[in-house]
Parts: sequence; C-alpha cells; structure tokens
Amino acid sequence: MLFLRLGPECMCLYTDTPDPITAAFASLDSWPAPDLAAGLGAAGENDSVVVTISSAGETIFKVPHSAAAVLTHLVASRALTTINKIELGPGLMLMRIPTTGSTLIDQLQQEYHGRKVDLRHGVTAGDVNDTLLGFTAHPMGKTVPVKEMESELLLVHQPARNLFQELRRGAVRYFTEALKEDKSEWYELRINIYDAHGNYSLHLDRLIEVLEELEVGLILGERWTRDHAFALLSVTAYQVRLFSHWHPLKVKSLVLGLEYNAEGKRIVDIDLYYKNQKINWVQTVQKSRGRQSRAAVGAAARDALLTKLSPSTRKHLSVREEIAPG
Repeated sequence: MLFLRLGPECMCLYTDTPDPITAAFASLDSWPAPDLAAGLGAAGENDSVVVTISSAGETIFKVPHSAAAVLTHLVASRALTTINKIELGPGLMLMRIPTTGSTLIDQLQQEYHGRKVDLRHGVTAGDVNDTLLGFTAHPMGKTVPVKEMESELLLVHQPARNLFQELRRGAVRYFTEALKEDKSEWYELRINIYDAHGNYSLHLDRLIEVLEELEVGLILGERWTRDHAFALLSVTAYQVRLFSHWHPLKVKSLVLGLEYNAEGKRIVDIDLYYKNQKINWVQTVQKSRGRQSRAAVGAAARDALLTKLSPSTRKHLSVREEIAPG
C-alpha cells in the first residue's frame, strides 16, 4: 500500500516554431493530451508533462521519460535551437488520505506553510524550487486521474525531493491520525482459504492481486493453519494476515466476490476473521434487500468487485477462474 509517491515532472517550452519540437516528441512515444489535467492524470512518476507555448496556443504532451531525458533528446535532435525559453515547473507529489475532504490537508498546510491552489494555478505559479502536493482517497499504485484527486492542492515552497524525504517518514502516522478523525481505525484481519481441490496457490494469487491493486492494506504474513470447523474435525487452510483500513464487512464483501466465477459457481471457500470472530456473509446484506441466497449475494459481490478493478486485473481473474474447478 502506498501512502506517498512522486508525480511526473513538468516543464514549459516557449517557441515561435513548435513543429520541430512536436516532431522530436513523436520519436519519444509521446502522447498529445487534450488539456493539462488529462496529461497529468495519465502520467506516472517516471514521466514528464511538457507544455509548448507559441503564438498558435498551447500543446500538451505526456512523455514517458524524465525531464532530463526529454531535454537531452531535444538537444540531440537540434530542436533546442527553436526554443526561446524553458521553465521547469514545481515537483508533483501525491499523498493518500482515508476519505475525501480529510482535515489532514489543513494540518499539512499549517505545518509546511502551504498555499491551497487548484491544479492549473499550482503548475503555473510554482517553479522548480516548489512542490505541488495533491491528495487522493484512491489507490496510488497506478496513474491517478485528476477526477480522483482532491480539487485543492498545496503549493509548498520546498523542492520535491526534500519534502518527499520529510513526508515519507511520517506518511503512515499522518494517515493513521486522519483515520481516527474519521472515526475509523486499522483492523487486523485473518483471511483463511479452503479448497477441496488443493488449488491454494491459484486462489492466493487471485486474492493478493486484488488486495494489492485496491490497496486494501498491509499484508503482515502468510502461513498454513488448521481450522476446527466442527467438533473432532479440522481442515487445512492457508491464512493471510491483513492490516487494513477497510471495515471488516467491506473486506468480507471483497473475499465473497472472489469465491464465485462468472457462471455463479462457488470455486473456493474464503473466510474472514476479526478479533477471533468469523464474519458471516449474511452480515454484508442490507436489511432493506430482504432475504437473499448466498449465491445471489456472492454474484452481486463479484460484480461490484470487478467494477473497481483495472481491465488487466479483470482479465487475469477471468483466466484463473476458468482454470479453477467449480
């Protein structure tokens, strides 16, 4: 689970003849973005977002290289001679918060004397000695679209590398304090996988892939265990210990969705324990929906889970589901 990460590098190129620059970017596998927000939202921490400004207007590129590599390429391609001025923008950084509107933003504004700005103003007002700190309540393992970020960012007068070193040491503490303010907490959970066909590795891979993509929490350990489901009868289970900021019932819905395949067949049994108490699937059903079968609840949980996952992860799960006997 990520609590803090760097964003793409930004720079502005002023020119009277943008065509040579555009041609140079084409050989760098760049992507022309419709606007600054789209470019920044599609860029990762190893990318650059470059704005070329001429009398014809602005053109924005998302380039899958560092700013240094982009400038080196411009020099080699001789497009640098067409550039009148280069401005490096503020360093971008993204921080995880438990929920939207968290008071952690105000706390960091006071501690680091930051100024609240929107994305566009922050990029244009800041320079290479500043950091534009954004916030999101969504997973940060992949690129984060601007629509999943808080509308207000903090412009901090401190280089990104320096601020990153400071915030990295306290990122978990900041997140935990924000959880308390939201009347939530970290939950220590045990997830037990049972499979009569012995495909423990297959179902463990499915579980881990989903936990990691959704950044459900921190995996504390794994082990084989024995579960005494009935008197005088014990069954083998593979156990994953999870430290999660998700409520146990939310995690139960997630693992319930992993129990069923696309045909509605139950392909594995996954139990969730919190404080040595087993969380029953019935607890995830809203009373307003009336009585429902376990299969119906599981199928609905599976559908809800798939909407949260990336296309590549959905494909991986589909392939593994076909392998697993029902």
